[in-house]
Amino acid sequence: MQRLALSSALLLAAACASTPPPAPAEPPPPSSARPPRRPGFGPGAKPGQAELEAAIAAAKANDLDQAIQRANAAIEKNPNLEHAYLLLGSSCGMKDDLQGERAAYERGLEALPRSAAIRRELGLLLLQVGEVEQAVKRYEEANDLTGGQDPEYMADLGYAYVFAGRLQEAVDLSSRALKLDERCFTCAMTLGQAKLTSRDFPGAVAAYGTARQLDPSSDDAQLGLAKAHFLAGQVGPAGDLYEAMVQAHPEDGRLRVQAAQVAMAAKRYKDAVKHLEVVAAANPDEKPLLELLLEAQTKAGDKKGAAATKARLKKLQ
Repeated sequence: MQRLALSSALLLAAACASTPPPAPAEPPPPSSARPPRRPGFGPGAKPGQAELEAAIAAAKANDLDQAIQRANAAIEKNPNLEHAYLLLGSSCGMKDDLQGERAAYERGLEALPRSAAIRRELGLLLLQVGEVEQAVKRYEEANDLTGGQDPEYMADLGYAYVFAGRLQEAVDLSSRALKLDERCFTCAMTLGQAKLTSRDFPGAVAAYGTARQLDPSSDDAQLGLAKAHFLAGQVGPAGDLYEAMVQAHPEDGRLRVQAAQVAMAAKRYKDAVKHLEVVAAANPDEKPLLELLLEAQTKAGDKKGAAATKARLKKLQ
């Protein structure tokens, strides 16, 4: 198990070990793991198509430098290849070259000013770097270009609204998107985040529950549902979900700490000790973690374990 940097997270955990953690002040940051989109080629070859196909093949082989080179070659031959800009931007993003990624999308919008897809990707990048208002603007433009009736684009805009603190707009937009497409996983997830951030915990349970039904394999949906249950005071269902997630990801220390908090709220102190001992073994110098473990051991009646933890804490003073 890798050693985890848990100090800052556990300061909160130690302070709130027996009570549900507060609702998140902002949504989790968007994932940067965005695979390049595969373009749908129409009949007949277009200028730059061969280069674009080579770029796609390189990206699939994880040869990002070659993917970037080939995507640029495709654009040189045909500046109107929307997918070349998307692939170029995503390849730069996978290399953590955010400046190159941004330049790719901005070049794309210069050539294709009515591209909703490029605006969507640029909006996500802007959210990742904290330019929330500009991100909202790009998402609003993309939504307008799709006629305001594409559920995925509506959900993306709703997610940006959550970041911007426009929570009611986020709830309304993602609710409408989900009504347009009851199978839209992104819509349900966005609605869940908007409800959770608004502290409408029963509403968040319902939305994340829908998301989990749509994609039972999604860790994000399961974690969102677990947090919503916990914050709604439903520690039983929350505990079941956390325990299942720990079984699926036994080396995730942060997940174990959250599972321990839920167990303590449910007065299942021995379960909390079990999780915290695993994390403490990998993080022997984390004082807040040891303090949380000591609290769980004391409440579980584990005198021997508590004495050992006290001794460990004394060495850290």
